[in-house]
Amino acid sequence: MNQNMTNKRLIGFFWILTGVTILLLSVFGRSLQYWVAETIGYGLAAWILGLSMFVGIGLLISRVLKDNERPPWVHLVWFIPLFLIVPLLLERVEERMHFLTFGLFGALSMALFAPRYAFIICLLGAGGDELLQFYLPDRVGDWRDVAFNALASFGAAIFFHTTVLFRRNR
Repeated sequence: MNQNMTNKRLIGFFWILTGVTILLLSVFGRSLQYWVAETIGYGLAAWILGLSMFVGIGLLISRVLKDNERPPWVHLVWFIPLFLIVPLLLERVEERMHFLTFGLFGALSMALFAPRYAFIICLLGAGGDELLQFYLPDRVGDWRDVAFNALASFGAAIFFHTTVLFRRNR
């Protein structure tokens, strides 16, 4: 099996894992939220999440810089604020978690599918997640959350497409 096929399978595995995580956060999000509040508190959870975001974005940016002869400064100007500042402006820790999870889902979708299909999948994932929550007894489906989920998915997908796929295909 060649390296490209192995990478596609690995990306596919993480794409499925991310989709399952989104589903589990939708169904069991409140229970998880209460557990986090009682066990470690929201303050520490926010710091852990923020540090994870910082490290994850740093690793992604270092990978992009390593693979390209010229840094994608134009894209870093909007990507860094989108994934470091916007999540910190969200009020609740679970909103931040959703933002990161949907960002990962968007990047992996773009890695697996043609751009048109990746964006459709991201939109269906963002809307479907909130539609599911609308029908769950202890959750609320919210259009604002659909917008944040789509923003995270589209932002990461566009960044991945413009910095990795587009440069690789040149």
